[in-house]
Amino acid sequence: MPFGEAEAISGYPPGGTPSIGHRTPMRAVMDVELTEFETLYCGGGSRDRLLEVRVEDVVRLNEAVVASISRKD
Repeated sequence: MPFGEAEAISGYPPGGTPSIGHRTPMRAVMDVELTEFETLYCGGGSRDRLLEVRVEDVVRLNEAVVASISRKD
């Protein structure tokens, strides 16, 4: 997705996009392995900020689908 389009949809610049609070609601999918952690780090609204957020909040606020989508080699 082009940078300008990503920002228009999420409301945040690429590299600063948080895992919650997007301008346009969208379907979210989270790998089940992330549920083993209490928190995760994501974009904090700009390219020079990070946000620490609870995994359970990301799932709840996004109504995220939790599935096995990664592969361990």
